[in-house]
Amino acid sequence: MRDLYRLDVELFAGSQGTFQLGFYLLALLSVALHLFSGWHKAVKKMDATKEQEPAFTKLGHALIWPLVAGFAVGPLYVWAAQRPELGVFPESWQIMKPEL
Repeated sequence: MRDLYRLDVELFAGSQGTFQLGFYLLALLSVALHLFSGWHKAVKKMDATKEQEPAFTKLGHALIWPLVAGFAVGPLYVWAAQRPELGVFPESWQIMKPEL
């Protein structure tokens, strides 16, 4: 079983962590835009009436952003919690690196 928390802590640590986080968020944004535009095309291929299409499109678009935000919160927290100089979190929330 993989320890995804440890992987996040190691990936977003140090000076490379900022670069890694930026790359991750940029990739996540590209996935979000792909889902956003692709959902509209998928709704067109569904067996929905013309009156239903806008509702299905809005529903899909509304569900994309919470999904993307959920994938962004973990890495953002791990990155910010490892940087006490930012003062984002109280000291009790600071991340200790897991022992190998």
